[in-house]
Amino acid sequence: MLAAYLSPGASQDPGRLALVPSSEVTLLAGPVRVPAQRMACWKVRLETTDCRPLELTLDRQSFEKELAAGNRYQPVSTTRSPLEWNPVPTDFGT
Repeated sequence: MLAAYLSPGASQDPGRLALVPSSEVTLLAGPVRVPAQRMACWKVRLETTDCRPLELTLDRQSFEKELAAGNRYQPVSTTRSPLEWNPVPTDFGT
């Protein structure tokens, strides 16, 4: 599952978030857009067992995110894209 959240002060509409197609990633479902939470989600499958960049677009701007898949822990980038992305929530409604 890939989720992209816009920060509360972002002027863009999360409905315009798009995942750029790639031969290394299969789109299984989505996007599911939740404007009230300023987010969009996709169910994806990585076709390799390592880290791969994913490209998201929003209003002619591109953002790269890394996705890791495999049988072991693989850290990905600890930095966030610079423009109006929100940190990933950690409480998940608990």
